[in-house]
Amino acid sequence: MWQTADADHLSPAGLSAATSQGVRLALAVGNEDWAAETAARVRAQLPGSAECAIPDAQILAAAGRTREALAELEPVLDGTLPAHAPTTVVRAQVLTAALETSLGNDVRAFEALRKALEWAVPNNYRRPFIDLAPHLAPLLSRNRSRFGPAEDFVAALLAGHSRQDERRIGAIGTQLSAREVDVLHDLPSRLTIPEIAEAEGVSENTVKTHVRSIYQKLGVNTRSEAVREARERGLIRPRLTGSRGRPRFARRPIPASRWRSRSPG
Repeated sequence: MWQTADADHLSPAGLSAATSQGVRLALAVGNEDWAAETAARVRAQLPGSAECAIPDAQILAAAGRTREALAELEPVLDGTLPAHAPTTVVRAQVLTAALETSLGNDVRAFEALRKALEWAVPNNYRRPFIDLAPHLAPLLSRNRSRFGPAEDFVAALLAGHSRQDERRIGAIGTQLSAREVDVLHDLPSRLTIPEIAEAEGVSENTVKTHVRSIYQKLGVNTRSEAVREARERGLIRPRLTGSRGRPRFARRPIPASRWRSRSPG
């Protein structure tokens, strides 16, 4: 879309939606430069507007900087930043609800969601709820019967939420960084944390930090769970073919600490 002349002639609502989707897709494939470029374009076309805050918040959230992302959205929610389209405010409210949920702030999350539904329901505006369904579904389920006139809308959202949706890479805090992906590919091996650190050329504490972040983003508690979840999501893929045509995973060079001297046979 950005490569066409029409990109400069989108309505503010269209530009906001296209930007949010573009950033989400860029982050989903791990292309942070693409996401940043997309955010920069909307800043150039709608400077000083609420439409600029949402992609910036998405990028911050994907980097695990949840509180900074919430701070970015606050001026949109309180009206300090003008919004060219009401859908922009709804997107900000829905993203806020998802972020607050991730921090365990259910009261704030519910309030943001309730406000988003006030405009979304009469206008049948579902896209931001669908995009963040994996993060919103528990909040929606816990608060059934509290949404008043929005109950049917919420029920439809929950009905459309499937296990396949839960495994999609979302736009908030689930995107692994490039270094985390590197560490993730070492987890199926038998390398210890110190050995992974040696293979990666970083400190042991750095690897531990990456591992904790991986666990949090994948929603797991152990190394084996992380490997299983990563394989189910397609984050770890077979790279080489072993004997008898069976797939095996690419391995990094064995760290020097694993070298064993062998006496001549």
